[in-house]
Amino acid sequence: MSERPDEGTWQPSGELRSTTSKEEENSSAQELFNSIRSAIVAAIESALLSYENIDPNTGRLVSLSLREDASIERSESRIHHNSETTLLQISVMPTHVQDCHQEWFIKELFSMIQAGFLLQNEWNIIVPRTGTTFEGFRPPYALSHKEPDSCILTIDQGMPTIVFESGWTESHPRLRSDTNLWTIGGASTVQLVFTIQWSKLSGGRVEGVMEVYNRSACGHCKPARPSGAV
Repeated sequence: MSERPDEGTWQPSGELRSTTSKEEENSSAQELFNSIRSAIVAAIESALLSYENIDPNTGRLVSLSLREDASIERSESRIHHNSETTLLQISVMPTHVQDCHQEWFIKELFSMIQAGFLLQNEWNIIVPRTGTTFEGFRPPYALSHKEPDSCILTIDQGMPTIVFESGWTESHPRLRSDTNLWTIGGASTVQLVFTIQWSKLSGGRVEGVMEVYNRSACGHCKPARPSGAV
């Protein structure tokens, strides 16, 4: 795990396992960190930064260092590193549209309580979270680092049971790969993954398509129900 960087610096303290030397690996990670940090700090509107074919160890170190950088923390960016697909993505300055599902889901939880579907003692152990960092995934996602748009877990769990991942059209590859990361890498705690893909329409309107996934008996994610427009 890296130490908290000072302004504009990065000092990895974790051991790297690679066919390259540690110095070469650290140099590559340093360059990637500097590039991402500069892009985030310079951002003036919502953006999705994507980096493909990232070595899993490098991705993990860079993700941890980004999370611990004070300037990036202020931007409320959400960091997604999938060590299986070697994809590193950062959602910079998430919009109200990307987060609107949070209000809907919280209201649904209260409706469940009023209807008696969710008991008071069950509600007392439920913990809603937004942008929380999760690690400790099962192989082949062991080095992954995930900050879901929102999730639900209980006070005695390290992984969520229900996860929401939301993004604009350009997030589609990440949203699809996230379903496997959560349902396989988060097994057997993660039960449902909601993905919401937003598209901009004419006249200032937006359209969203929601898909719900769970883990199949053979260990792969599958749609829990037909997808629908939001």
